Amino acid sequence: MTTIVDISKSWRQQAICFGLEPGLFFTEQDDGGTGTYANSKHAKDVCRQCPVRLECLVSAYDNREEFGIWGGTTPTERLPGRYKQTLQAVKDEIKYFQIMDLNPASRRLALKKMAQRRAKR
Repeated sequence: MTTIVDISKSWRQQAICFGLEPGLFFTEQDDGGTGTYANSKHAKDVCRQCPVRLECLVSAYDNREEFGIWGGTTPTERLPGRYKQTLQAVKDEIKYFQIMDLNPASRRLALKKMAQRRAKR
């Protein structure tokens, strides 16, 4: 999945969710307040395909978004105490999907390097 971002547009205009029903990303909590949302799986599936997912996540954190799915994360995942770990997980997932677009030989090498970096953390 090669990502091309048009810098002449705002990240919001390039988001896959641009123009979609907001209710997919903003639903009421259904688990007693632990941060899981009724549609979070579907919303996160949309976010995983988005070329501006990281920009969305950083914006949500910077603007202290307390509700909704942003950058494929719930409000609980964006809490200050968890944000650094969440940010790294999102970066790793984006990198993984980029690696999966490589040819098989390059993919094996890139996955091996990624595993080595994780082992060092």
